[in-house]
Amino acid sequence: MSDVTFRSQSFTFTESVRNNPFVPISDVMRLVVVIYFVFWRFVPTLAVLSAQASIDVFYALTIAFFQFMIELLILYPFLLKRFAGTSIGWLHPLILPTVMSVSFGIVRSPDQLLTPITAWYQVQGVPDHMLLVGWPETRILEAQLKLNLINLLALICTYAGFSIMLRRYPHREQRPIRIDGARIALLFIVMFLVVFAFLQLQGGLIAHMSTLGGGRFRMRQLSGHFLVFNNFLPFLLLLWYAFRPTAIRNPLFIGAFVLSAVTQIIVTGSRSDLFASFALLLAVWIYHNRRIPTTRAVLLGLVAVLSLGVLGEVRRSGQSGQIDFTALMDFDLASAWEMSQEELENRRHGTGLAIAALVPDHAQHLLGTTYVAAAAFWVPRSIWRDKPRGAGAHAKALLFGDRETMEGYSGGGTPVNGAPEAYWNFSYPGVVIVFLLYGILCGAVTRWVMRQPQNPYVIVALLIFVFQFSTPSTTGMVPTLQSMTLLYLTYLFLNRLKMR
Repeated sequence: MSDVTFRSQSFTFTESVRNNPFVPISDVMRLVVVIYFVFWRFVPTLAVLSAQASIDVFYALTIAFFQFMIELLILYPFLLKRFAGTSIGWLHPLILPTVMSVSFGIVRSPDQLLTPITAWYQVQGVPDHMLLVGWPETRILEAQLKLNLINLLALICTYAGFSIMLRRYPHREQRPIRIDGARIALLFIVMFLVVFAFLQLQGGLIAHMSTLGGGRFRMRQLSGHFLVFNNFLPFLLLLWYAFRPTAIRNPLFIGAFVLSAVTQIIVTGSRSDLFASFALLLAVWIYHNRRIPTTRAVLLGLVAVLSLGVLGEVRRSGQSGQIDFTALMDFDLASAWEMSQEELENRRHGTGLAIAALVPDHAQHLLGTTYVAAAAFWVPRSIWRDKPRGAGAHAKALLFGDRETMEGYSGGGTPVNGAPEAYWNFSYPGVVIVFLLYGILCGAVTRWVMRQPQNPYVIVALLIFVFQFSTPSTTGMVPTLQSMTLLYLTYLFLNRLKMR
C-alpha cells in the first residue's frame, strides 16, 4: 500500500512539473499582486503626477503615462496563465525578477508598506540628483521623461523578442539524467582547493580580506580566473539538490553549501553574492515543493538587510590593513539597521537618470565599449591590461568622477541597468536591438525548461539566467557566461567522461 501511495504521489509531482515547471500562481496570489500594483505602484505615480502638474502639464502627463505603461507591462504576465506559449509561474523569467525586487525592497525598507499614504506627502515634483544640482526643472523633467521612454521601449522589445520562436522543438521524452554524487563531491573539493590556493597566494585569509577594503577591481584584475570557480561553487551544489531533493536533509550537504556561500563574501567581498546563494537554495526548494515558503523568504530577506551594513563595516575595516570583526561580535539590532539604511542610501546614485540627462550632450556614446568588455570575459586582464571596463566603472569614472577618459582608472563602479547601458552605447536603436535579443534569449531558456523540466542541468541554467542576468547589463552578462561555461564543462565531466 505504501509503495502504491509513493508511486501515486510521484506521478502527481511529475505531471505537475511537466504541465508547469515554474510553480503555478494561484488566483488568490494573483489578486494579491494586483492589489499591490494598484496601491503601491499606481498610487505613487498618481502622487507624482499631482506634484508635477503645477510645474509643466505636458511633462507631468507624459511622464505619468509612460510610468503607468511600464507598471502595466510588468504586471501583465502575472495576470496570465500562459504567455507566448509558455506556462507562467513563480520561477518564470518574466516573473521571478520582479518578485525578488519587490520582496527585498519591502524587507529592507518596511516603511514602503505605508507608500499608498506617504506617497502624497513625501513625493517630489522634480527628481533630486547629485549630478543635476542647479539644472532648470524643465531639463530634469526632460531627463526623467527620456529615462521612462528608454525603460518602456526596453520592456516592449523584451516581450516582443520573447514571443519570437526561432525554431519549434517537439516535446520528446528525455532519458533520465543520472548524476554521480561522488563525482560532484570530487569536483567541489577540487574547485574549493583552487579557491583555497588562491587565498594562500594572497597571503592568507586576513591578508586577502584586507585588500578588499580599498576596492575589488585590482584583485579581480590579476585573479579573476580564481573568482570564476568561487562563484560557481553554490551552483555545483544546487545541481546535486536539483537532482536529489532529499539532499536538503543531509548535514554534509548543508555544511558544504554554507561553506560555499561564506566563501562568496570572503573571496570577493560581495555581500549580495552571499545572500543570493541562500536565495538560490530557496528557489530550488520551491521547485521541488511546488509552493512559496513565505515565512522563510521574509526571514532570509530580513537577515540579509540587517547584515548588509555590518558586513560592509567588516570589509571596509581592511583599509587599515587589519580586519575588525567587532561589528559581528557586538551585534546590535538597532545599529545594524542604521548601518544597513546608510549603506542602501549610499547606493542610490541614480545612474539611469544621470545617463538620460548627460548622454550625449555631456558624455559621448560608448559605441559598444562595455559590450566588448563583456564578450572578452575569457581573456584575463593579466594578458590584456587595457581591456575595457564595464558600464559600472564607466559611470563611476566619467559621470560621477568627472573624468575625461577611462585611461588609468582602476576604481570601483556604480550599478547601471541594462536599458540605460544600451542607450549609452548606441542610443535608442541600441535599446531596441539589445532587448530584442535579450527577449529571444529569455524565451529560449524558458522553452528549454518546458521541454526538459526534470533535467537538473536545465533547472540550474534557469537559475543562473534569472539571478545573474535579470537585465542585459554587462555587469550580469559576464558572470552568466562564466557560470554557463562551467555548467557545460560540469555536464561533460559528470555525464560524458568515462572513468576507468
